[in-house]
This record gives sequence, structure tokens and C-alpha cells, in this order.
Amino acid sequence: MKPRTKPYTAIGIRRVPCVRCGAKGYASWHVCADNNRMRVLCAGCDVALNEMVMRWAWGDGREADLTAYRTKVEAEL
Repeated sequence: MKPRTKPYTAIGIRRVPCVRCGAKGYASWHVCADNNRMRVLCAGCDVALNEMVMRWAWGDGREADLTAYRTKVEAEL
């Protein structure tokens, strides 16, 4: 299968399982080191990835933002 480099639609995301755990897709992402291939994440993996990157970039100074994002994602499920 050819690697996907174009963004998924909202409907398309829900049709593809999470690249990490296989759960229902929630969000897509890409990273330069992965040749900008679009990957789908479930809600839990999306929150975990955001938490990891936010803490890497800003330390613990953005906990309120992380809590707000987690709450937003949970409300959408």
C-alpha cells in the first residue's frame, strides 16, 4: 500500500484504526522523520502524544492546557 501523505478527512479518520494500539481513529498526525506520512491515532493515544510533546517542549508549565485538551477530547467521545 502506498504511504498516505495527504490529510485524512474527518470521516476517513474514523475508518482507520490507531497506528499505535488499533483502537478507533480520532485524530491524524505526521512527523518529518516519518517522511510526513499521515498516521491515525485513537483519542487516548492522541492525548498521550500531546502530553508527551507539550512536556518535552515546555516542561510542566502547561498543565492547565493539557487538562483542558484532555477534557475537550473526552467530551467529544
